[in-house]
Amino acid sequence: MIKGSPYIIPSDKHLNPSNTSLNRILDYKQLEAQTFDVNFNTDVYNFKDYGINEKLIFEDKIKSLNYDSDDDATYIGFENQDGI
Repeated sequence: MIKGSPYIIPSDKHLNPSNTSLNRILDYKQLEAQTFDVNFNTDVYNFKDYGINEKLIFEDKIKSLNYDSDDDATYIGFENQDGI
């Protein structure tokens, strides 16, 4: 379990994609899609096109920025696949 959720072993198709397009800048929606395993119709804890020690470039517009003094943390929000 990771953070109270079961660890789902990604499908072979997710771990071994047929086409990769590395060296591109991802927005949040593309980054979010990297963790979605289409064979299992759920998110997994692995990026589809990236492995350990590979460089990932992420760039997007910030939708919200909130500081929580109780947690002493700043939360950054981006628009996700559902437009939220």
